[in-house]
Amino acid sequence: MKALDIANYIVCYAAENHSEQPLTHLKLQKILYYVTTEFLKQNLEIETLYPEKVEKWQFGPVVSVVYNEFKTYGGKPITSPTSEIIFSEDDLDFEIKDFDVASFETQNESLVAVAKRVIEKLIIKDAFTLVDMTHQEKAWIDAEPKIKNGERGLTYTSNELREATNII
Repeated sequence: MKALDIANYIVCYAAENHSEQPLTHLKLQKILYYVTTEFLKQNLEIETLYPEKVEKWQFGPVVSVVYNEFKTYGGKPITSPTSEIIFSEDDLDFEIKDFDVASFETQNESLVAVAKRVIEKLIIKDAFTLVDMTHQEKAWIDAEPKIKNGERGLTYTSNELREATNII
């Protein structure tokens, strides 16, 4: 599983169930973060939910791949998932694969259950309220001087993710 799959699920769920609550790029990152933290807390036997690292940025946790896929929205609402471009082994050919929400739900039932509860709790909050929540956590506070100095590549450990604020 990739972080982008979970982000796409969040986008689909929010568009289907909360179209009146805009899902901005910033809000997507924070909801993805809390889906990740809650899932890891409930599944202690796994080290990570996806291979991508959660980074410590000025406005809180960010998964770069997800950031890059959705950054063109800026502060506008994200209303549809992104497609994945899959290149052949020789990089001479590619296919575009649309996100299949039904398949994702079938293959990831326990994650979907956590995601729905987190989304329901957080979608009603303003993006900067979510940023403030992440800034109250020890992992971000400890890294804040480095973040403010412009240091890059600061990532959350699995333990730091598990120690995040309880949402559900």
